[in-house]
Amino acid sequence: MTRQTALAFPKYRNLPVKSKLVLIIMGTVFSTLILACIASLAYGSFAQYSAVKNDLLVLAEIYASNTSAALVFDDPKAARELLSGLKAKRSIESAVIYASRGQVFATYSRDNSPREVPSFRSVLSNQSQTQRGRIRLTRPILSAGSPLGTLYLQSDLNDIYAQVQRSAGVMTLILFAAALLALLLAAKLQRVISEPIRHLTETAMGVSTRKDYSARALKVADDDLG
Repeated sequence: MTRQTALAFPKYRNLPVKSKLVLIIMGTVFSTLILACIASLAYGSFAQYSAVKNDLLVLAEIYASNTSAALVFDDPKAARELLSGLKAKRSIESAVIYASRGQVFATYSRDNSPREVPSFRSVLSNQSQTQRGRIRLTRPILSAGSPLGTLYLQSDLNDIYAQVQRSAGVMTLILFAAALLALLLAAKLQRVISEPIRHLTETAMGVSTRKDYSARALKVADDDLG
């Protein structure tokens, strides 16, 4: 141990060798597990977000196709009825169908709560974005290749947050279980190193105190410690 390390951890320096070995093993295992859990959680969150966004894109394409007839026949009631099917997707907060000139043709709001309808210009300028914990995207409504209007969907990310919390809880349990197992193994494995050192120390102390120069340390292995 360097002088700087010893000064930084004065209590660690005075611990028995077996305690130092356990702390080294536990520190290595615990830090590695934490890094692995963080990386796994980050990747899982990104994968979950990508899956949710792809599902929303597919849903937007389906509804943009299904609502084209309502725009052709100028039937806002039919468009609202179609949008009401979004209740099955609890993450969808709101949906708006704009006519070709930007007029609001039909709207949907989760739980029928009043929501501010974004301006048509802002919808067109941001066709897909994630902001303030929400995914917002737009899709053109076409009929025989001709534009009839625009569909706007807004979804929250509560499902992702819930999944991340569940994953974090499971990883925390795994982390503590692995740390407990590592502690038990470290407590046993440290004897491979600490016992020869302890035996050598006791032999050296016997020679020093009793002046018994015939005392010899027993060789228990063929490694550096013997």
